[in-house]
This record gives sequence, structure tokens and C-alpha cells, in this order.
Amino acid sequence: MEKRTMYDTNLKRKWDMAGVLEYARREGEEKGIEKGKAAVVANLLATGKFTVSEIAELVTVSEDFVEKVRADLDRRKK
Repeated sequence: MEKRTMYDTNLKRKWDMAGVLEYARREGEEKGIEKGKAAVVANLLATGKFTVSEIAELVTVSEDFVEKVRADLDRRKK
């Protein structure tokens, strides 16, 4: 009976670890996508040719996201 319990415990650990790794992968993917969008927004802001709403529409982000990137860029310039 103990072998079955040990097997169940090991199987549970395996699935728990698989779940943790999948979550971490998704989080990393989302952060990478967000960084990429922030870079595109920063490049568009640097051109000075687009409004905040135009950039938000082009990059498919919120206007708040564009404003946040702008604030980060302003903070770095200081």
C-alpha cells in the first residue's frame, strides 16, 4: 500500500511542477509582449508625428499604457 501512496505523491509533485512551469512560461511570454509593445510605443512617441490615441490604436494598447511609456521616457531623460 505504501508504494501506491509514494507513486501518488510523486505523480502529484510532477503535475504541480508542470503547472508551475506553464504559469511561469505564460508570465514570461506576457512580459515579453508588453516590453515589445512598449518599445514600439516609445519609437512612435519619439517621431512626434502621432497623438497618444493614434499610437494606442496602432499598437493596440490603452492610452494609459502610452502615457505610462511617455512618463518612463521623460523620467529617464532627467
